[in-house]
Amino acid sequence: MNKKKLDQILGLTGSVFEAYSALLFLPCESSNKYRLSAHFTLSEHLKKNCILELGQGIVGWILRNNQSLLIDNFDQQGPSYYLGYYNKKNEDQIKSFMGCPLSLYQGKGALCLDSKQNYSFTRKDQQILQQFVVHLEELLNEDDEQNSSCQRDYYYSCLKMIFNLRWRYPRWKTYLEHFLKILVDFSGFKYIFLAALDQHGQNYFLEGKNQEIFLEDSLHYKSFSIDKGLIGWVFRNNTSITKTDSDNATSGLLVFDKVYKTPLFRSLICCPLIFHFRARGVLVLADEKNKVPSEEFNEFMSLISDHLSLFLENLYLKNKLKQVNITS
Repeated sequence: MNKKKLDQILGLTGSVFEAYSALLFLPCESSNKYRLSAHFTLSEHLKKNCILELGQGIVGWILRNNQSLLIDNFDQQGPSYYLGYYNKKNEDQIKSFMGCPLSLYQGKGALCLDSKQNYSFTRKDQQILQQFVVHLEELLNEDDEQNSSCQRDYYYSCLKMIFNLRWRYPRWKTYLEHFLKILVDFSGFKYIFLAALDQHGQNYFLEGKNQEIFLEDSLHYKSFSIDKGLIGWVFRNNTSITKTDSDNATSGLLVFDKVYKTPLFRSLICCPLIFHFRARGVLVLADEKNKVPSEEFNEFMSLISDHLSLFLENLYLKNKLKQVNITS
C-alpha cells in the first residue's frame, strides 16, 4: 500500500478520535527496528523519519509485548514513559496516549494516537481503535498478497530466461557469464559469484564473478581453504545460509578469510550446488546493504541453485564419458 493512502487512513483515524497525532509503525528491513511508515499530525516537531527499536519507549513496549496500552495522564507517569517520535520540548506537551499492536499483521507494527489533553481517550475508544487496526491489517495483508503475486511473476520470467540458457549457450564459460548477468539484474544483489571446489576437495576458487570482489586483483585467482569463512562453512556442511549484518559490525560478514580485503558485506546468501553427495560449488549473492530476502526470493534461489547443480552434474558426466571413450 502506498504511503499516501496510509496517510489518508491515519488522517481519518486522527479525526475520529480528535487526536494530536496518529501514527503507524511498521517493521524495517533490519530486525528489531520499526519505522514511522504513515502519520497524521498537527505538530511541526514530529520526527517523520523516526525509527524505534523493539522495547524503546512506550511504542517499543507495545511492539515487544504485543499488547495495547492506554495512558490518560502523562504527568502521573515516570521518566521511562516517553514517546521518542517528537523532540523533547514538544513531547512534554503530550498528556494522553493510546496504542494497539497490529497482532494479525505478522505480529508486528503498532497504531498509536496521542493528545495534548489529559483523559482524551477511554477504554471504549481503545476498543474502537482496535477495529481500525483490524481494517488496517486487512488492507496491508491484501497489499502483501498482491506484491507476492507480482514477485512470483517476476521471478518466473527470470527462471524462464535462465532455463533457456543451456540451449543457447552449451559452452560452460559462456553459459556462466550470461547466468550471472541475468541473476544480477533480477536479484538486486551487487555481487554474485560462483565458488567451485578443486579436485582435491580441500580448497575452492572463484569460477566466475559479475565484478571484482577483492581489493587486490591477484586474489581473484587464488585458492581458498574450506576451513575458513562462511563459504567454507557451506562447503563443509552442504547447507545454504542467509545472513544479514543487522548490527553493522565494522568488519562486516566474514565471507572469506578475514585476512583478505573485500567490500564491507552486510548481506549474504550462499547456496550449495550438490551432486555426488557433496557441495561441489557455492553460488554466492552478497551486498554492502542490509537485504532481507522474502519467502518468494528464497524459493526462487532454491530453484536456481537446483538448476545450476543439474547443469554442472551433466557437464561432469559428459567429461567422465569422454575420458572413458578416450581410454577404451
